[in-house]
Amino acid sequence: MTLLAIKNNELVFDGKSVSAIGVNSLDAFISYQECNPITPCVYQPKENYELLFQRLKARRISFVRTCLFGLQPKTYEYCRSNPGEYIEKLDEFIACAEKYEIKLILSFFFSQRQIPAFKKEPLCSV
Repeated sequence: MTLLAIKNNELVFDGKSVSAIGVNSLDAFISYQECNPITPCVYQPKENYELLFQRLKARRISFVRTCLFGLQPKTYEYCRSNPGEYIEKLDEFIACAEKYEIKLILSFFFSQRQIPAFKKEPLCSV
């Protein structure tokens, strides 16, 4: 796996400066619309994210930012308590992105507002 980096205020991939267009796709990996208290984590079916990656590649969009865990603490707790399933699904997701030459920006949180729920503390104490 090759990592993106920022050097001298430039985005660098494989040691070369990169200029590209990307998208935010909050639920590319985990389907937040289907997560609920009874089923706290619903992974996107491979067909869904593969179609997303196909469409992005066709439009020459090479970056996708998505969230690794969830919007709700229960989703995060589910992922932590089922690491084998989580890593397996994440590996499949990353392999599919690589197949379509899509670079991923994986965020632990999509927004700072999510941090207090996970830390169980106000944001000012984090």
